[in-house]
Amino acid sequence: MSIEKEVNCTFNNEAYPNREQHLLVSLAKHWRLLKDGSLKYQKSPISPATTDPDQLVYLLAAYDVDTGAFYSEPHDSETKDDLLGFLTRAWHKKIDHPMHGVPQRLNIPRKLEKENAVQHDIEQLIAGLGVVIGSPPSGFQGGIHTIRLMSNKLLDLLYFASSGNKRITLFDAQRSSALLTSTSGFISQHHWFEPRMPIVDLGAEWLSYMDSIYEPEGSWRLSPFDVCLNGIAGLARSPTPDHRADE
Repeated sequence: MSIEKEVNCTFNNEAYPNREQHLLVSLAKHWRLLKDGSLKYQKSPISPATTDPDQLVYLLAAYDVDTGAFYSEPHDSETKDDLLGFLTRAWHKKIDHPMHGVPQRLNIPRKLEKENAVQHDIEQLIAGLGVVIGSPPSGFQGGIHTIRLMSNKLLDLLYFASSGNKRITLFDAQRSSALLTSTSGFISQHHWFEPRMPIVDLGAEWLSYMDSIYEPEGSWRLSPFDVCLNGIAGLARSPTPDHRADE
């Protein structure tokens, strides 16, 4: 299937879920990944030029323009390029999060679209689902505020864990992704349950394809992300690996 491309974002008065979404991938400027897998917050922004790449944390977000809902996950430098897995989870039905369904249009930053590491994956996903590709506007309209909101959600999670003398790991944050962003676009959430236009969910063919390209098979939906898809009840089936350093 050929990929249809449009250069500029267009908005109309016929607003509904999945009409248009923005994809964002951004360095989490105030977060550092430690050797034991835990996340550390710092007030001063991190400089990627002077920081070990293994310590960098990235935030991926899919922002729905009309409803204000967004889904976001934290990743390290090795997994941030797995946009196929991230977008499939963002568009998959999730018990703890209202967003689901394939958008008609996905706006991807030009710089990201040109990166060799992700270009093939993006083309595969778009060609397989027939989404129109566009470029997002700058600033708030482009959804950049979702990165700050997700960072604040991680900080809330850190404070909650600290009150019990615990640390949060990247694994913990990833499996909490759906719950952390579940209230995004709260005022417009009813549009997801009573949509003006039919919501086109991911089909069995795409999900089967996704399962087949991962090793182990289907790992895009396995722990920790099974909790994102199946709800907080999945915690009982997803034991947390021991990320603590030997003492």
